[in-house]
Order: sequence, then C-alpha cells, then structure tokens
Amino acid sequence: MILIPSRSCTDLGFSAKVYVTEATAKLGQLMMEDLVTMHMESKKFYGPKESGFPQWMKWEELEVLPSALKEMALGKDGIKLDGWMPLYS
Repeated sequence: MILIPSRSCTDLGFSAKVYVTEATAKLGQLMMEDLVTMHMESKKFYGPKESGFPQWMKWEELEVLPSALKEMALGKDGIKLDGWMPLYS
C-alpha cells in the first residue's frame, strides 16, 4: 500500500491518495466490513447508553498502564483523551 498525503493536510481535513493492489483492496474491504459488523453487534448488545470509549479506556484502567502507554493514550500532560476519536457513531 502506498499513501501519498496532500500538501495541504490538516488535522481534521486530512486527504490523501491511496494506491493498493487488488488483493490488498479486497482484504481492506473485508476487514472494514467485519469492523462495522462488530460495531453494530456491540451497539445492539450494550445499547446506546454506553460511553463512547471502550471499557479499557476508563480512567481507572488508564491509571495502571505503563508510562509509555499512558502517554500515548492520554498525551504528554496526562489528562486528556481528546486525541482519540470514535471510529463510528
């Protein structure tokens, strides 16, 4: 797979051209379809009242992570989850 970002990329308005082989495109399609199916089943099972973040991202769980993982999840200041975005809603 080759990803060629545009020169004017921004955090929220990222755009790029992706070049893949036919086999890679099919595999990606199957994986995304599986992800969407899993998400729909999760919403059906847990309902819409569940938080937007998975259980492993609850504050209590994040406190026990090793420092490198904690920094990736919470950022350098250690207090925000704003770098994470829900994949589907």
